[in-house]
Amino acid sequence: MKQEQKIAIYVRTARYSQQSAESQQTSCLNFVEEQFEKDVNIEFYIDNGASGNSLERKSFQRLLSDINSGSIQMIVAYDIKGISRSNVDLNNLTKILKENKVQLITVTQGEYNLLQLGMLEFISKHLREDMSRSVKFGLQQKQRIAR
Repeated sequence: MKQEQKIAIYVRTARYSQQSAESQQTSCLNFVEEQFEKDVNIEFYIDNGASGNSLERKSFQRLLSDINSGSIQMIVAYDIKGISRSNVDLNNLTKILKENKVQLITVTQGEYNLLQLGMLEFISKHLREDMSRSVKFGLQQKQRIAR
């Protein structure tokens, strides 16, 4: 017996977003209906008025729980910024998606394959290292000036 594919549609809007949750939801739903069988199981996860700087959002946490339980095979979002604006969080999410073999597709950019997710992970790692070096350098400069 073939297991029914469950697709998560994730929508996040910032407090003062130009694009409404409803328009993102409609775009994602239209995308899924155009790309996949009509009988897929769709679950909506919507965080209205939520910051993209953290994954600590009620619906997103529910999505992560469903991913880790194996009940989600694919995430569709309007764009990657809707998932997160934080490179560190995207890096952590990449690991979770890889471990659970979950695809990430955005309406605006298409599918993020493992190579692209790996590149995001790579870039995130180097951005963190660069930021760490910059902070250390800044602290050293302040200490020299204070002497």
